[in-house]
Amino acid sequence: MSVKVVAEKDILVPDVDKRQYRYLTLPNKLNVLVVSDDSADKCAACCCVEVGSMQDPAEAQGLAHFLEHMLFMGTEKYPEENEYSAYLNSHGGYSNAYTDSEQTVYYFDVLNDHFEGALDRFASFFTCPLFTESSTDREINAVDSENSKNLQSDVWRKYQLFKSMARPDHPINSFSTGNKETLGDAPKAAGSNIRDMMIAFYKKYYSANLMSVVIYGNSSLDELQKWAVEKFSGIPNHDFPRCTYPSDPFRVEQLQKVVEIVPVRDTRNVELYFPMPPTESLYRSKPEKLLAHLIGHESDGSILAALKKRMWANELSSYMYRSSHDFGVFGVEIKLTEEGLIHVQDVIAAVFAYVGLLQRQGIDDWVWDELKDTGAMKFRFKDKSEPSDDAVSLATTMAVMAPTEILAGHDLFFEKNLEKTRELLANVNPDNALVFLVHKGVAEKADKRERWYTTPYTERAFTTEERAHWQRVLSGNDDDNLWSTDLHLPQPNPFVPTDFTIKGSDVATEAKFPLGGGCH
Repeated sequence: MSVKVVAEKDILVPDVDKRQYRYLTLPNKLNVLVVSDDSADKCAACCCVEVGSMQDPAEAQGLAHFLEHMLFMGTEKYPEENEYSAYLNSHGGYSNAYTDSEQTVYYFDVLNDHFEGALDRFASFFTCPLFTESSTDREINAVDSENSKNLQSDVWRKYQLFKSMARPDHPINSFSTGNKETLGDAPKAAGSNIRDMMIAFYKKYYSANLMSVVIYGNSSLDELQKWAVEKFSGIPNHDFPRCTYPSDPFRVEQLQKVVEIVPVRDTRNVELYFPMPPTESLYRSKPEKLLAHLIGHESDGSILAALKKRMWANELSSYMYRSSHDFGVFGVEIKLTEEGLIHVQDVIAAVFAYVGLLQRQGIDDWVWDELKDTGAMKFRFKDKSEPSDDAVSLATTMAVMAPTEILAGHDLFFEKNLEKTRELLANVNPDNALVFLVHKGVAEKADKRERWYTTPYTERAFTTEERAHWQRVLSGNDDDNLWSTDLHLPQPNPFVPTDFTIKGSDVATEAKFPLGGGCH
């Protein structure tokens, strides 16, 4: 089987982008995007593996992350530990990696003249790693140190608590970083060898058909393709199917709760989470972006404008908090004032009152059209990022987006599907809600500790009165609705440009205003 050029001239590219692109599939079913940029100061590469922490075995939590660390510890071709990092450091380069719930991502950049050498070392991670016995304990300690660094981070603490709220038998309810206990003590106590478990994990999931590689350099497309074939064709292909997960991490038993959390920093947030169907494959219509825009806009009549009017909030953001192939969770986060914390039940009611308006009045076509136009403008004039940032962004979307649309898929709205947005909107209701309330005032009554970060918190079910009030507000049947006059749907923005034609004008040969003058 030969190398297949899947896309090249038909890849959608911004008007201002002068780079060249070629999308390849190697004989081992590895998808590779090569990017030629003759103006680049640095070259970069990224490999995204479609497996992450949700595939960790329960008896070795953090295994995918531990594997990520161990790949840096030498290969058969370059056996010296940290040789890869040393090579990059000595040639103006940098490397990093991270383990997400469904992906593990490796990337680097380096000065142009040393790209092939760096790429060869990088590719050997996936063709001939050593996984030496001598580095095993050291890397467990490195993982443990990394975890210790995160223990006082409110972002990490809240995310781990969020995961622990999911149903106990769902893979998201796990400790993805790992530490000495989960990677050292627990496997030993069970009679397991963590190195053997890690190698088995690598052999099973690190298959070429589950990987995407981006090679970004200042050489020609043909030269970059040649390197791709030479260096990455040796990655074994096991034709392993993409990992799938249950679509319902949160069932009714896990929802309709208020979880009050003691933060490290002095912050006041209320955060509403709503489990939803997955939207990753819907990038052509982007129903979740339309929903986030409608709930999160800040103009007159918005949730935030109404809350600011009462001086109850400073910021509001809405977004897909977790986006998976198999499930999603939509989030609405509101940064509260001290007064807003006192009236937090009414703040939550404002969200449901606005959602009820959307459901009753409907979503107009012009909203999607406006997002389409702003997305097109953003893509048309999209700035270049750093080579490594572009490499990561592209590699992590290759498994989802069509080859011709991997550059445009984040920005362009290809298909109108308002019905899908309405379906997502139906999930924003009190019966499908998990509420996090983050503030220092809960410290004295926080009677629980999260298992891995020891975050203090307390939880309770919605009261009958809360749930009934929010349901009435949502349905528009609340006679005491505080928000009835403050909320309304947004109006069209008449200033979104759609015509970028440069028009001629009658310009006088003499300057209308003197040039180079000053004030006298």
